[in-house]
Amino acid sequence: MPPRGGHLGPGFLTDEEKENKPKVTKELIRRIFSHLAPYKLRLAAVILCLLVSSVLSLLPSVLTGKMIDEGLIGQDMSALIFYIVLSLAVTRLALVSSLIPVVPAGKYEASPVSVGRKIAEYSV
Repeated sequence: MPPRGGHLGPGFLTDEEKENKPKVTKELIRRIFSHLAPYKLRLAAVILCLLVSSVLSLLPSVLTGKMIDEGLIGQDMSALIFYIVLSLAVTRLALVSSLIPVVPAGKYEASPVSVGRKIAEYSV
């Protein structure tokens, strides 16, 4: 038996694996998104929170650059203090936003198992 991933190692498929590889079609993608349709507002909220979290996690690095360029190199103490306070506020906001659950679990919340069963019913 060849090593996992074919005779070339991980990441490479054998001819048999290439033949048996499932096809991703537009119909399959539509069917997956049809199962997500009841949750489109929640999905949008999750994506929005991910974007906000990403921006908030990158902002301290940008502010650190501003502290160095304008505060230390430019020798502007008021700019330095402003960027330090702003960086601390952004870091605190990022921490607080990461601790808040996006969607509280409700009484009629679908579990991954029930969604998986529904997908299995339609794929037969």
